[in-house]
Amino acid sequence: MIKALLFSSLGLLLGTAIHAQSYPVSDIPDSLKTKANLVIRDWTLDFTVQSPAKALLKEHKVITVLNGRGKGSANFMAYSSSFQKLEAAHINIYDAGGRLWKEVKLKDMETSGYGGNLVDDGQTTYFMTSAPTYPYTVEMEFTTAYKGLIAYPSLSLGHTESSIQHINYTIHIPTAVGLRYKAHDIQLEPSLKDDPTKPGTQIYTWTVDGIRAKKAQTNMVSDKVPGVWIAPEHFSMADADGDMATWQQFGQWVYNLNLDRWTLPESSKAFYRGLVSGATTDAAKARILYSYLQRNFRYVSIQLGIGGFKAFPSTYTEKNKYGDCKALSCYMKACLDAVGIKSYVALINGGWGLTPVDPGFPQQLFNHAILCIPSIGDTTWLECTSKINDFGILSGFTEDRNALLITENGGVLVPTPRGHAEENSTETYSKVLLREDGSGTDELVQHARGSYKMGRLSGLLDADQEAKKQYIIDNMNYPEPDSFSLNLEPGGDSTLTLTLEGRLCFEKIPDAAAGNLMFLYPRLSPLSEYRLPSALTRADDYHFAYPFVVTDTTAYQLPAGYAVEQLPKNRDEKTKEASYHTQYWYDSASNILYSAVTLQLSTKDIPVVDYAGVRSIFVASAEERKERIIIRKS
Repeated sequence: MIKALLFSSLGLLLGTAIHAQSYPVSDIPDSLKTKANLVIRDWTLDFTVQSPAKALLKEHKVITVLNGRGKGSANFMAYSSSFQKLEAAHINIYDAGGRLWKEVKLKDMETSGYGGNLVDDGQTTYFMTSAPTYPYTVEMEFTTAYKGLIAYPSLSLGHTESSIQHINYTIHIPTAVGLRYKAHDIQLEPSLKDDPTKPGTQIYTWTVDGIRAKKAQTNMVSDKVPGVWIAPEHFSMADADGDMATWQQFGQWVYNLNLDRWTLPESSKAFYRGLVSGATTDAAKARILYSYLQRNFRYVSIQLGIGGFKAFPSTYTEKNKYGDCKALSCYMKACLDAVGIKSYVALINGGWGLTPVDPGFPQQLFNHAILCIPSIGDTTWLECTSKINDFGILSGFTEDRNALLITENGGVLVPTPRGHAEENSTETYSKVLLREDGSGTDELVQHARGSYKMGRLSGLLDADQEAKKQYIIDNMNYPEPDSFSLNLEPGGDSTLTLTLEGRLCFEKIPDAAAGNLMFLYPRLSPLSEYRLPSALTRADDYHFAYPFVVTDTTAYQLPAGYAVEQLPKNRDEKTKEASYHTQYWYDSASNILYSAVTLQLSTKDIPVVDYAGVRSIFVASAEERKERIIIRKS
């Protein structure tokens, strides 16, 4: 165990330099270097809560960077705003022998502003650490003062390919404020005692030693990191006091904070009632208003301070035609209120590869807001920041999560829909005219839904010719065409399907030719871009972005005088999570050979025990690409 560096509060607040220590890399046990890119040698956190609104965090951290892959985790970054302030910071960098190589003071660090004129400006202070050679050690010491806080620093016990030698986390907190904690993916309890110097204050201490690194694995769920969630019971921001003991109470705080945010003047309400005057159902009215939002408003990201929970007034959003996720969701709610449709803003942890927030442990983990209309169908969800999402359709960014509905009766935690394969699909039909010299033209029609539709719209809708060509190569996996035309038909508000029509010309279509033989790919574009890693060392569940089904039917019009010599064997493989089917046939009368394939993934989360079976499906898809259709000139 490494003894924590002792320091005085006064010296730290004045920015006194760290007394240089000796941190030879040879002192790290070999077991902690195995599979590691970096080792957290000592991390001491002292968090003193003075009231629901005030706290002071002092940190001392020693990290040894073993190689270039660990470099980014030893950089320093701290945020300051009207609610938190970096009061002191100091960094020492040591060489492999533990000798001081460089000293960095707060005045040597870079500081940049963020927020612009939209909100109270904040600042980011950062320093990118480095040394002439690996390994090297970074020692940093800094203090952050909070004046309004809704979340406490939780204890995250490393990520993949990093080891922990020693962590000590101490929290001093008045009993009246209240502290809640919950260990996840680890058995870890704190020591607890009364503070003998401050009656009514308790001291919690977590100590961790000797956690070894493990090998990073592709497509792991990104927040599956062992640790301890820590959250207040009572909190306060901008003089708005709140209670987080239950989801209902936390949601009530957010509701009260935004009570005047989703109101519009009568003139605006009359405009929106007129906009939907021809619609006869709530669903039709909501669809019209959502389309109006998408056509006329833009998203801007604003996340600072109380603005992370209190939206701009809907009148401001309406006037300026922009807003962040909260503002746009509140504005959409106000529009729906104007036409008599009940809806709720919902907080959610948006991101790819995240698990839902824990229903049994209320805490602030939300970073996004969407809108819920409970009265339309089996609940309708709207992503108000997107210009391309279909009405009532979310994406892997917010699907299959727990969202906190902000209602007049407080917060209600409810699940968002789980995506289904047929909602994310492509159906491609290609007619390839093959000439005797090997050149040819692919006339294709593709119907795309869900995430595929959004991807096509994002990459192609406003792209120039060069960008379209690159999208065809990078995202649709076609060989580089010598010339092409591409047309998108997004459809109206009532359709979920995008139709893409294209004409791709190639100087060479066959993979190879020999004498009177040509060797053709089963199709010009591979069906799947996925290359799943080996199952032999898989230790974690595998996470896809979304379930999907993709189909491709390719018809090769053969040159006159050519006929099929050999076709690949048909395949039909299936597990409970995935399936793969191919079929080949030749119509001699029309001299057309056909290749048809379907790949389906029914769920995005694959338990490690089922991974090998699912991987075999994708391996079969990749291997089928290696098959060749042989045609012969008679």
